[in-house]
Formats: sequence, structure tokens, C-alpha cells
Amino acid sequence: MSWAVLQGVIDRLLASEAEERTLALAGGEPVLEWPLVRRAIEYVRESSSNGKPPAISLTSNGLLLDQEKARFLVEHDVEVQISLDGVREAHELRAPGTFDVLDRLLVRLRRDHPSWYRKRLSVGMTLTSANLPFLARSGEYLLGRGIESLRLAPLLTHDEGWGREADAELERQMGEVFDLCLEHYQRTGAIPLEVFRRPANPPEARHDRPVCRVNAPETQAVGVDGSVNGCPLLLAQEVGGTQAGSVLREWIERPEWPGLRRERYSSYGRCWDCDFIDECLVCPVASANIPGNTDPRRVPDSGCAFNRIIGRYRRLFPPVAGPEDHLKGNDPLPTAMTDLAKALGLG
Repeated sequence: MSWAVLQGVIDRLLASEAEERTLALAGGEPVLEWPLVRRAIEYVRESSSNGKPPAISLTSNGLLLDQEKARFLVEHDVEVQISLDGVREAHELRAPGTFDVLDRLLVRLRRDHPSWYRKRLSVGMTLTSANLPFLARSGEYLLGRGIESLRLAPLLTHDEGWGREADAELERQMGEVFDLCLEHYQRTGAIPLEVFRRPANPPEARHDRPVCRVNAPETQAVGVDGSVNGCPLLLAQEVGGTQAGSVLREWIERPEWPGLRRERYSSYGRCWDCDFIDECLVCPVASANIPGNTDPRRVPDSGCAFNRIIGRYRRLFPPVAGPEDHLKGNDPLPTAMTDLAKALGLG
């Protein structure tokens, strides 16, 4: 991407009157273009002297984040997501020979930048039929490394290994993950797995809302050539290993596209009959990646299973505490604070 294109993107973001603004830097691997990334971050910070500055996020595989780059990101308050699928056995399936590098990175970042590490670093995990047996161990490992924000999502491209046995394994693994996260929540007051986070008073269900926000005006993805789209997967460049861009463009142009949520289905049944239809997170790109599929209503079984099982556990998890909970003292008090109060004779 040329600086002229990126500067234009940033200027448009800075001119926005939206209350929340974020510049998200992703790829590919954005750190490969470090001089450009650094210039963009400095430009945003130098141009945001008045009012609330935009947030900046960076998604990276972490392999090039040396001490100097990490220090720069910390100093400029950049949110960073590292792609790491968990324990060695799980992550080596994604990128052989890289687990030790990333494990050392987590240790170093936690040691050198503890506050930023806790508040600004997250780990993105891609769930597949191959790494599924290691999910609970991976969650335990990452919590042990002090990660406070875990982002879990199913494979976007076709997972040919998914079947009913994988459903049963996901149910078992998520039961263990639920217990891990609940214990962490009771001890710290934090919900580490983001898909478990839900508001105490969710908005009213709307089964007629679009299946994705690709046409939402508040979100824009910009490609290296300056092309703009509502989704990075529909830019002119191939992104994320998917070949589904042309198929998805054809679907989006159909007049029935916005209402497809009511008509979607998987081999498990109709989405309309599912308790979790309004929470469904299955990306249409995943449907377009099903080999030979030409039906925009078809949902991959792996994504369907993920949403049903995750949704069930999410509803069992305590909701995110809001301002009213804090004022009334209804939010959980971390056990460490309880123990301190008892030691001081206050509880």
C-alpha cells in the first residue's frame, strides 16, 4: 500500500464524527511493512491532539514483533491481536516450527509491559477439526500466560474433517473451557473468552436483520490499491486464503440477500428453528467456501455446530457487569480482593 492511499484512509477516519473510531491494520502480515505501519500510527497520534483519538489495532502472527517494535506499539497504545491456536500440538498444525517463538514472545511481553499486556493484548484462535482435541488445554495454557482476552472462531474455509464426532468433542471441550473461564471470572472478575461475553440486558431480538454487515456504512475495508469494500474478503486482493470473493459478490447483489437469515440452513436443520438464530455468527464467506455450493442459504456444519454449542454455554455464563451493577455492588468481587479484605479485618 502506498502512503498516499493509507494517509487518505486515515484522514477520512480522523474527519469522522463517530463517537468510536478505529484504524485496524491487518493483512496478510502487516509487520512485514513495518515502516508504513509505524508512519501510520505516528500520523494518527500526531493528528489527534483534540478530542478523543481513534483506537488503533494490529493483527499479526507475532513472529516479527521484536523488542523495539513491541515498545513502539506499547508507547502508542496500540491494541494487538496475536494469532496463536494454543498449545504446541494445536499451533504447530497451523504453522510448524513457530510455537516456541510465540511462547517466548508472550513471556517477554508480559515481563516488559505488564499493564499493556493485560489490557491491550489478545490472542486469536482458529478452531478446526484437527486442533479441536487440544482446545481446553490451549485455553488453560493461554490463561496461564496471563492472556485476558481470547478470541475463538471456526475455520472460515472448508473444514472437511468436521462431522458428528467433532460435535461431541466440541461439546466436551467447551464444557472444560467453561469451567476454566468461570473459575477465572470468579477469581478476577474478568471474562477471558470473548464469545462468552454478553450484556445483562441484550437488545431485542431481530430475526430479520441481515446475515452480515458487509453493506454497513460505518465499516470500510481498504485494499492496498485503494479499493474499498464493506468486508476485507471482498477486496480486489485475495485475503485469508479464501477463493470465495466472486461467489459472495454475486450473492450480495441478489434482492433477497438481506432477508436470508430466515431461510438459512445446515444439515442439522433450518436456522429459523434454532434458538440461537439472532446470535448466529456464521460468515457468508464460509458458505461460499463449501466445495461446489451455489446456495447462499447453506451454512457449513462446522459453523452451525460452533454457534449452537458456544451459544448454549454463553447463556450459562454470568453477563458482563454494567455501570448499574458496579453502583449496586452486584458485579463479582475478585477472590483476591476478598482475601485481602479478610486479612485486613474488613470482611
